[in-house]
Amino acid sequence: MNYYKKYYPSKILLFGEYTIIDGSNALAIPFKKFKSKWNFDINKDNSEFSPFLEYLQKINWKQYNTFLDIEKLSADLKRGLYFDSNIPIGYGAGSSGSFSAAIFNLYFKNNDLSIYQIKTILSLIEGFFHGVSSGIDPLVSYLNKALKLIGKKEFELIDKIDVEFENYSFYLLDTRVKRETKKYVDIYNNEIKTVEFIEKTLPEMISLNNDIISSFLISGEKKSFSLLNEISNLQYYYFKKMIIPSVEELWKKSLKSKEFSIKLCGAGGGGFYLLMIRNGFETNSLFNNFELIKI
Repeated sequence: MNYYKKYYPSKILLFGEYTIIDGSNALAIPFKKFKSKWNFDINKDNSEFSPFLEYLQKINWKQYNTFLDIEKLSADLKRGLYFDSNIPIGYGAGSSGSFSAAIFNLYFKNNDLSIYQIKTILSLIEGFFHGVSSGIDPLVSYLNKALKLIGKKEFELIDKIDVEFENYSFYLLDTRVKRETKKYVDIYNNEIKTVEFIEKTLPEMISLNNDIISSFLISGEKKSFSLLNEISNLQYYYFKKMIIPSVEELWKKSLKSKEFSIKLCGAGGGGFYLLMIRNGFETNSLFNNFELIKI
């Protein structure tokens, strides 16, 4: 029964939004304020699981050196199994990744698999929700570790990550607005990625993104804040369609401030935005229309 009690954290993509599509590094971390676990309620209607079960059964798991215990999963569903989660849906916080990690951990044979094999299997499980999945979200949740993505294929596990800087703190700004990630990714691919953007701006964004990840991982707060300001300026100019109206005024104020900086956290268009705020800065008047969640 201890397997059922395990928690699966949400995931935050701190750095790498959009540039990750074009091969930049990225940094994703587990965020334990939002998490999920299995629970049981005999009165639970589990008919919504049927399409998911059908999807899983269509995949030949043997070719991935694993085994799906569909009988155990079906029996648990009859006993009222449900996924007890407070991870907000439509925020890019990895709700489907957390679920996929929990399914894999409990109902798949996961011994003697490499980390890359696990990532592949997790991507297939999460593919039910997104069609195509990188496997990163469920891997962060499954391992409960940060991942530094290096280009499109490689990644590095980070056992311990420190988001507590001496003079600055990181926050999620909760817009209380759900988003549709695909919509904004399509805008990026179809409207923003002009030849001029690809040739001039994208290399600069990738360089800034990779630099801030390196700086962040060694707690270089001054350089991180400076780089975040540069990223924020570029995102405000090029990604304005990803900034909802209620955040835009705040964003414009941040561009003139030395106290805080803001950028997208994932796709934008709602969900969370990432803030870096100087400790001691009075936030009430600026952020009273939002919830600030310390990372």
